[in-house]
Amino acid sequence: MIGKLSLKERYVLFALDDEFGYIITNNTAYWVGLAGTVLYEMIQEGLLSMEKDSLLAHDHDSEVACYKKVLSVIEKSKNPPKVETVLLDLWNYNQEIQQEIIEMLILKGVLKEVKKTRFWFIKFKRYPTINHIPEKGLRKYLLLLIKKNRILSNENYLLLRMVDQCDLIIEVFGKENESTILQYIKNIQQTIEPSGELFETIKILETAMLSAIDNKNLQLILEDG
Repeated sequence: MIGKLSLKERYVLFALDDEFGYIITNNTAYWVGLAGTVLYEMIQEGLLSMEKDSLLAHDHDSEVACYKKVLSVIEKSKNPPKVETVLLDLWNYNQEIQQEIIEMLILKGVLKEVKKTRFWFIKFKRYPTINHIPEKGLRKYLLLLIKKNRILSNENYLLLRMVDQCDLIIEVFGKENESTILQYIKNIQQTIEPSGELFETIKILETAMLSAIDNKNLQLILEDG
């Protein structure tokens, strides 16, 4: 029994090539989005909350490894850190966080680990999908809501926005649905009405992620000279 996949699991699953098991988009938006999904889940579970654009920790321990990384980052700050600051600080842990999520998907029977060798001595791992039902079901569900112009849940809205930022629209929904998806995102941003504290949390998190993507890209450009 797989059960419902978490936001971070759905996000990584969308980013993985189903057949060959590698991350399709290795850009800044993907990694910042990965950290964002973790923060969102921690807020949902009451481990974190937002005060304006800063994060407050309400628990300093967790059994979830990636949650522990977030809490350790927050603990290093004397004052409640900005959401964007935490997203950027988690950059150094992005590979570890991704691997933890992949292992969760393996345990749920969605992915499998395949060991490969290149040039006889370079060893690496790939994670192809072995159970396509969760991803296909989610894709079909989201596409149905979008085509009917329905309002997505806050969680699925955030997922769709990050899929867009990572340039994964075509990979996830197909070239034939690209214009429909992009028009839906444009329309929903213009017409959606605030619906309580959770909506505000999503908007603050989304704004922080987009800013973190821009700033990290600038930093990487400057580092490259």
